[in-house]
Amino acid sequence: MLNAYEEFYENKQLEEFLDDDSILQMKDGGFQQFLQQNPKILSDMLLYFRTDEFETDHRILIKYEIEIKSKRFPFVVSELLGQTYAFQEDHLSYFANLFAIPNLPAIIVGHLSKILLNILKNEPLKFWNVLTEEFSQHILLYLSDPCMWDSIYSLIIFQVNDNQLEIINNRQELFNKILVRITDHRYSEGASYILQQILQTNQEQIQEQKQYFINKIIINIPFLVQNQSQNQNTIGQVILKLFIKAQEELKQNISILVLLEQLKTDDQIFGSGRLITLEIIEQYLILNPITELFIQSQLINILLKLITQYENNNRMHQLITRILLLLIKQQLDQTLIDAIIPYLINLLDKKLPYRGYSNKMHNYRDSII
Repeated sequence: MLNAYEEFYENKQLEEFLDDDSILQMKDGGFQQFLQQNPKILSDMLLYFRTDEFETDHRILIKYEIEIKSKRFPFVVSELLGQTYAFQEDHLSYFANLFAIPNLPAIIVGHLSKILLNILKNEPLKFWNVLTEEFSQHILLYLSDPCMWDSIYSLIIFQVNDNQLEIINNRQELFNKILVRITDHRYSEGASYILQQILQTNQEQIQEQKQYFINKIIINIPFLVQNQSQNQNTIGQVILKLFIKAQEELKQNISILVLLEQLKTDDQIFGSGRLITLEIIEQYLILNPITELFIQSQLINILLKLITQYENNNRMHQLITRILLLLIKQQLDQTLIDAIIPYLINLLDKKLPYRGYSNKMHNYRDSII
């Protein structure tokens, strides 16, 4: 007795099967059973991702190694295998090797990412066990592609209850390679996204492995602070997330002097990286008030210089005002207070856009007189 899927497939070529508009509506448990009982069909479906890439007149042409009538088939296969899991070991091995194909077109990478994420949601350990040593090198070539970020994250953090700390050394090796790439402008955004996902995901069933990798991020706080980009905010976003997870470790490992050096610039634009640095300084001061007069004086001199150097940067002025008010409230040396308040009041009163910040300084001055 044929089931519905076998009857649907009977006497059809694979192309006819995939070209039927109703196929995308057939992604239920019966379809999974059908693929499990017919593993060659799944193998043939994966063949649609074997490609050669040619560039002609700025257009990418895709030539498939098997004859097909429609470029729609890779999309259809990714939709089916991205929601139906029926992979056997040889399928997993073949699929993993697809990432070794040089210069995969972006559209194919997008299709593969859907299937990879489905594999990792079902049997991440089984997938890891078929991988070659070169796989991490191949997969990280696509760390710049947002469609791959959740899949790469799921290679490190298993989305299942079992095997949370299995093959942890292999996963840590991949994690280390991602961490290093956060300083590379090509991969920085993807690496930052993955580290932030590790820090902010709160699924109870995956906490054991997450804590393992959170500890690895904490160990690398000095590396992150040292490499906080002056033109991007990717590393800074990770550090800000750490203020929630690792306050004591941040107090011990963040150097305020390193952060101050990152604020010094003659660039015409005070970019997002330095704005993040100001946010980090603010959070640091909340946890760890500065008592050394020398550092207080250095910080204030730099902040006051920035106000005049970038007089039209509203966000920067807002952050600096908050930091200065925070410093004053934390028992800043009186001589520095006497220098800050008149300076800011006189300066900011000249600029109407900063009247709000000036009022804050006026109000604070009135409260302490």
